[in-house]
Amino acid sequence: QAFRVLMPSSACGRRAELLRGATFEGVAFVTEDASACSVELEHVHHPLASGPGTTTELAINATIAHTVDLTPVLDALAPRRGTARGGTSVTISGAQLDPLDGAGDPLPADAAVDSVTVTLNGYPCNVTSVAADEVVCVTGERGEILAPTTRVLVEGRGYAVVNNSLATTYAYIDRWTDPYSWLNSEMPVDGDSVVVPEGQAILLDEDSPTLFLFHISGLVEFDRKDLALNATYIWVAGGTLRVGTHEEPFLQRATITLHGD
Repeated sequence: QAFRVLMPSSACGRRAELLRGATFEGVAFVTEDASACSVELEHVHHPLASGPGTTTELAINATIAHTVDLTPVLDALAPRRGTARGGTSVTISGAQLDPLDGAGDPLPADAAVDSVTVTLNGYPCNVTSVAADEVVCVTGERGEILAPTTRVLVEGRGYAVVNNSLATTYAYIDRWTDPYSWLNSEMPVDGDSVVVPEGQAILLDEDSPTLFLFHISGLVEFDRKDLALNATYIWVAGGTLRVGTHEEPFLQRATITLHGD
């Protein structure tokens, strides 16, 4: 019974179960070379089809090398924001992103598109083109807000390693200036009360009108430019009002003004 071993870089330097259903004994990790993780295997126990309640021992002497040269790598993603309605074309750049066939040869272009899977924050992104250094996909509609994750699975190579998690993070967020972000395409004006419900994310990309009540149960984030938010009351009710982050500080000028009655 043949099976494949996926050796993540995090396995280097520690003993652990490397494949579900199989136990490796006598494992010695060699980590002097940062680009490879060599693993010496003395024995592998695997439940082969030898009868109920029994296990056959398979003794091997082998070396498995985990090398960055053969691993898909993600470097950047653009654009890093797009509407929750989907339809945004996203370009993911990196290396070793072209899928391989069983012999280790690159797949033809028409087959390659169906052999790369991309998910952004848990939602599928439909792959439209593939090259060794670039994958292009189109986002679908987002449901609830999930943790930011970018996963790319390349057939014949495995899951891609993320070189820079910040540069490869995607956000499903709707712009304040987009009429389709608002119910009945009615954009807020002076004196209005605005509610951002749970599950909605709004990017404030222009100075707001002077609102009466700004109720935030979802996410409101300032775009990366000088902006002003004006309201009589701002109530963050279990939601988030974000002006930069620890990883990406807001370097522009944000002015939040509370106006009296």
